[in-house]
Amino acid sequence: MVSKRRLTCCSLGGTGGQGRKQQRQAEAKAFSTSTVERRASVDEQTKKAERRRQRMVENTQFAIENDDFKSTPYQRAICAASFGLTALCGAEALSTVSSAADASELALSVLAAYVLSDLGSGIFHWSVDNYGDGNTPVLGGVIAAFQGHHSQPWTITMREFSNNSFKTCIPT
Repeated sequence: MVSKRRLTCCSLGGTGGQGRKQQRQAEAKAFSTSTVERRASVDEQTKKAERRRQRMVENTQFAIENDDFKSTPYQRAICAASFGLTALCGAEALSTVSSAADASELALSVLAAYVLSDLGSGIFHWSVDNYGDGNTPVLGGVIAAFQGHHSQPWTITMREFSNNSFKTCIPT
């Protein structure tokens, strides 16, 4: 009886556990090789993306003089102040809710504000895209930036958050 088991095991590729052990080792080696290959592939993709980004940075001609992709402390401060004041206004509005009627009025007010601000920002975007230039009084810098993102649209994806949004935070 023992010999039949051994014969069966031998016919399946080894004596006892050695065949399974070799199979596990082969699977582990294949897994580690594929992991190394995947890591190398990811590293190569990362390097390729970084080289592409560097070429884009070097070839970008900004619409505004002395512009950059990095956020400055001033830009971060403007964004923080704008978001902070907006949060305070929201907290103040929520503190006045004392009944279901107040909550529904507040919800309708928020919805109306959203719709009107979306409409207003759309009109503003359309107007600065189509009228004026960098020399226009008051809004010249904003107009140049808006029109510049149409000639080089990838720049908006390469900017840091505060650098991208501080100009719209100022009037907010």
